[in-house]
Amino acid sequence: MLIHNANRLVQFILRRDRVRLFIWLVSVIGLTLVFSVFFGEMFPTQEERDIMAETLKNPAMVAMIGPLYGETYTQDVMFAHEMLLFYITAVAIMNILFVARHTRKDEELGRLEVVMSQPVGRLANLYSTFVVATGINITIALVTGVGLFALNPQTMGLDGSLVYGFSLGMAGLCYAAVTALFAQIFETNLGTLGFSFAFLILSYLVRAAGDLSGEVLSFLSPMGIAFRTYPYYKNNWLIIVLLVFVSLLFGVVALYLNSVRDHGAGLVAAKPGRTHATRFLQSPLGLVMRISRTFTIAWLVGIFVLGASYGSVLGDLESFFETNEMFKLMLPQNADYSMTERFIAFIQVILAMMGLVPVLQLVLKIRGEERRGRNEHVLASAVSRKRYLSCYVFSAIILAVVIQIAATLGLWSTGSAVMESPLAIGRMFVHGLVFMPSSLLMIGIAVFFIGWLPKASSFAWAYLGYCFFTEYMGDLLKLPKWLKKLTPYGYTPKLPVEDFEPLNLVIITAIALVLIAFGFAGFSKRDLEG
Repeated sequence: MLIHNANRLVQFILRRDRVRLFIWLVSVIGLTLVFSVFFGEMFPTQEERDIMAETLKNPAMVAMIGPLYGETYTQDVMFAHEMLLFYITAVAIMNILFVARHTRKDEELGRLEVVMSQPVGRLANLYSTFVVATGINITIALVTGVGLFALNPQTMGLDGSLVYGFSLGMAGLCYAAVTALFAQIFETNLGTLGFSFAFLILSYLVRAAGDLSGEVLSFLSPMGIAFRTYPYYKNNWLIIVLLVFVSLLFGVVALYLNSVRDHGAGLVAAKPGRTHATRFLQSPLGLVMRISRTFTIAWLVGIFVLGASYGSVLGDLESFFETNEMFKLMLPQNADYSMTERFIAFIQVILAMMGLVPVLQLVLKIRGEERRGRNEHVLASAVSRKRYLSCYVFSAIILAVVIQIAATLGLWSTGSAVMESPLAIGRMFVHGLVFMPSSLLMIGIAVFFIGWLPKASSFAWAYLGYCFFTEYMGDLLKLPKWLKKLTPYGYTPKLPVEDFEPLNLVIITAIALVLIAFGFAGFSKRDLEG
């Protein structure tokens, strides 16, 4: 049978990814439930919600979070309207990474060949991956829906809460099926991830264009379809059925293509490389830049678009923040500056930390190459360990600078277009680049762990998450100030709202350089994993 022993593979996948899945589920579901409670405190009166609704009629806001719906902007409708698309994006990312990992990545690394040598059906792996993805998304749907109702029984009905949960889950399932399809078309994991994330971005843009021009175009995007369930208003279950149908359609096509293609190959062959490598590619620095080229370009485009999306709302901020005390708490506190200036200072911190995701990916990639035994091929030549690691560190530092420039440029370009007084681009770049010492420190932490505690190198991700949480939610949740001081961002001035203190930046840079030096020393001495 084509799916023989698929049930055993389901157990194997759950066992293998139990920690990853637990973290994803707790993060997605937990943050959704926490924000649902805080929404009631942010907008306690109908008057405040009506003011917010008027602000969100701006075309830029419609493109970002979708069009307003409902006859009255009640607390439950407001929560679903403002949060649904953001959490669909998070669930989509989870599904893309999960499916790519258990299909094309395992096939590319030869793991799937070991599985296929056992008494399993040809389609068992893809089928079991899709079964687990379905279970994950149904779990998200049910727990989120029931949790929203349990925590907010007076404001969020059970039917609307379940519609909200299943909108998340079934949209996520749709992206899982699309990723499974791309895994059959392209023969590399990089190609699968690249086109899957490109589809995610495209679906967001198509949805935005449809929301601004007409609903027909929005139905070409899974996000646009999911948004039309209108939780807590129409509670349209037929739209959820449509999402399930689309997911099954993509899933069936993926299974069929998996049954007819050769193992290890894709329907679209990888582009053949040069017969002879260029002199730059023959160097370790050229190799590092080449293998990181695709995701670097994708992140540069993505961070520019993210910055531009924040910039597009700058024109209406003064009236919005003046009527909402809760959102004021999230901003740097300085009455000498306008709400817009304080918002820009706040957003540049967030963009700086978002930009660290590809930077840490690049630094920690050397750890992934080590686990797969690929570093040995480079180090067997006349390349020292320090030189090899320095190529990753140098590339990461350059990427940190470039990606901060892209984020700032995106914020400035759309912000200047919607504001009466255009922003000074020179000052914007200075305010953004002030976070470079903090970025360098995050790189230093990753390098230190690579050198001395490689198996704990994922701590860099956990620390970045802690930094993001304290900066984004610290003031709103009234966390103790010392918690912020445990991160470099607690000592980095948010210009122009806070005073510029160069000594802090010098100390952060010095600590970063010391960590990098220690990391190099450890990497040059320790045994490498094969």
